[in-house]
Amino acid sequence: MSTALESWGYTSQTRLRSDSPINPDNIVLRVPVEQAVAESRLGLRWSLDSTDAVFDFRAWAQRSWLGPETSGGVPDHTQNHSQVNLTQGFVRIKRDADTVVAGRELLTWGPATFRSPSNPFYFDAGRTQPLAAISGVDLVRATHGAGPWRLTLGNVFATSEIAPPIHLPQTRFAKVDYQGEGHLISINVALRDHEPGFVGAFAQYVPSDEWLLYSEVGNSSLPAPSGNTWLAGASYTLENGHVLTAEWLHNSGGLRPKQLEQLFDTAQRIEALARHNPLPGNVWLGALPQSLLDQAPRLFGRNYLWLGWQSNPQDTRLIWRAELTSNITDGSGMAMLYVEKNLWTRLSAFVVLSQTGGGQRTEFGSTIDSRLTIGAKVFAF
Repeated sequence: MSTALESWGYTSQTRLRSDSPINPDNIVLRVPVEQAVAESRLGLRWSLDSTDAVFDFRAWAQRSWLGPETSGGVPDHTQNHSQVNLTQGFVRIKRDADTVVAGRELLTWGPATFRSPSNPFYFDAGRTQPLAAISGVDLVRATHGAGPWRLTLGNVFATSEIAPPIHLPQTRFAKVDYQGEGHLISINVALRDHEPGFVGAFAQYVPSDEWLLYSEVGNSSLPAPSGNTWLAGASYTLENGHVLTAEWLHNSGGLRPKQLEQLFDTAQRIEALARHNPLPGNVWLGALPQSLLDQAPRLFGRNYLWLGWQSNPQDTRLIWRAELTSNITDGSGMAMLYVEKNLWTRLSAFVVLSQTGGGQRTEFGSTIDSRLTIGAKVFAF
């Protein structure tokens, strides 16, 4: 039996775009302008012979201030929320080349950082979010290995814990992996009754100690909208251990420039109606823009460039990451810097700073201007 417990405490300040066409006065999205969060993450590991069990719990409480605009002019409008959830909890049995897993498991795969087109459940696996706590899916799966080959068959019963939420219960999947010398190829299929299904694949190749080349692709109608999505990436490790990464994502389900203009035009017409006729207009203002956003693709644009630079992952005394995400379709983007410094053996302090760029009618520039988060981590054991 092994255990690990760490507690986090942090506060965030968010500067919103005051002239947002899809979130005027923060009425629609209700983004907290100030937030204080306390959370604890407990990990339990148990093993005996060929059986082991994993349990990861997360308990958190937050106090959010939404600002006076979202509460009809009432100042200091706050919300309190707390929750305890099981992010992972499964039993795994290994016998020679066979493995069986049952429970809630984080079913992520593939080498990509920005998004994971080859995964039907985790298009955004949270790898660009340094404070994310990604939950698993409820499943049963079996894996059989034969030399360089691995075959996995499974059934996902629920995906309710994934954020942002997707509704994919009773999804059957199969995955085939081939591990060669310096390369890995993987193909997977996910099916639901009366649904066209999902086909995904990824490949990675290590031509030298410094380079990693990879690609991911997926074709899906499971999490709407349907379409082909592919990513190509490369990472290079410097002599000092720093890692440079570049990825290009093509999202065929995204909006074309004309469609993006139509979305913002519709939102602004609704806003104008609300300001001239406040009572029914405000109802439409809250309902229709949210409906537009619900129907929008997971990413607004069709082409993205993601760049990353991170410190040596082996040096835990000072960890930092710098990222730049650019929506090529509308020219908007976001820069993020994460720095974590180990102060004492069991105490670290961290800061996260993000800044968006682009006009009010762009994906990254339409809602949030900047965000600053400052906090600390205590590693109890």
